[in-house]
Amino acid sequence: MTRLRVFLLSTLIFAGCSRGDGKAPAVPAKPVVAAPAPAWTERATIYEVNLRQYTPSGTLAAFTRELPRLRKLGVDILWIMPVQPIGQKNRKGSLGSYYAIRDYRGVNPEYGTRADFSAMVTEAHKLGFKVILDWVANHTAFDHDWITAHPDWYSKNKDGTIANARDNEGHDTDWTDVAELDYDKPAMRQAMIADMRFWVDSMALDGFRCDVAGGAPDDFWMEARTALATSRPDLFWLAEAEAPTMHAAFNATYGWRWHHLMNDIAKGKKPVAELDRYLEEERAAYPAGAFRMYFTSNHDENSWNGSEFERMGANHQPAFVLAGVLGAGGEPEQTAPLLRQGHDPVDRAVARGVLRRDARAQGRERRARQRGVGGAAGGARAPGRRQGLRLHAHA
Repeated sequence: MTRLRVFLLSTLIFAGCSRGDGKAPAVPAKPVVAAPAPAWTERATIYEVNLRQYTPSGTLAAFTRELPRLRKLGVDILWIMPVQPIGQKNRKGSLGSYYAIRDYRGVNPEYGTRADFSAMVTEAHKLGFKVILDWVANHTAFDHDWITAHPDWYSKNKDGTIANARDNEGHDTDWTDVAELDYDKPAMRQAMIADMRFWVDSMALDGFRCDVAGGAPDDFWMEARTALATSRPDLFWLAEAEAPTMHAAFNATYGWRWHHLMNDIAKGKKPVAELDRYLEEERAAYPAGAFRMYFTSNHDENSWNGSEFERMGANHQPAFVLAGVLGAGGEPEQTAPLLRQGHDPVDRAVARGVLRRDARAQGRERRARQRGVGGAAGGARAPGRRQGLRLHAHA
């Protein structure tokens, strides 16, 4: 098992993604051979970008102008959160969730055009970056064309209506703005892969971060990986999931258990010695060559459970350092830390004014959700421009 050096930025506030149950991962019944990772991912840095909140104008053109600064910062891979048009039907809030996609091949006019996206990728490649796109294969918006053209491509409730999306574990959610796709339909699979190929072939993408990856069957991801390899054999695949079996198709998965363990250690609820057991369990469960991603914060945790400063107190700094140096067995060359905007002096200067304003807004939002009122109370995907603390990592 290896570690990818991963640095991420996220500015979106939403919840509902799988956060892990704290249990040791089950050792696969059959040995899993980890999908071979592109050579360019070894010890690369990933920076997650939320276009809407990254710059005052929230556009692709404005973000493109930031690329030289990010290159100087040491970023190698840009992870762009969903850029597609957001559904109107059943929309949560006035702006809707980035993850309620109405058109897989479109670009939200709020950000710009396809030409703007292509220009951003071209400039990024000139500067030496790789670019991956957040891909939402588990569900679509309720006004996606497939809803009317192919209603049979969606999961149904007992009364025959199209079901809301489920999470990584197949549990019902309150994601009322998105419709669950049915992966028993071969035609839908082929249409999904065709839309992914569009971005690889037309926009020269270098890979995908796959949202709620456990919501689609493992064999679909193998099918998609195999199909797209004909265009780009060196694509990078990052799964928002933690199961060891995901590594048959994906290069990297999320370290949710590590995150929860570090929270408990930072609070004094568990001893540091628990890390030894954690590493032993990781070695037993994950195949050689599997990339695991460690983090101390992300937008889900920050929105629902507080920032790393609130959860870990003074221990947030050593925990972050540990994420960068602790690999399988403790080898320092096998690392996967997340760096969120605000950890470096340049980003702190850029975001200082927004922090002061948005920290207050996020506190009000979180308290309202805990009371069960206001905003996206109980909601899975509260988006919001300039809502909530904008400096936290995605996982």
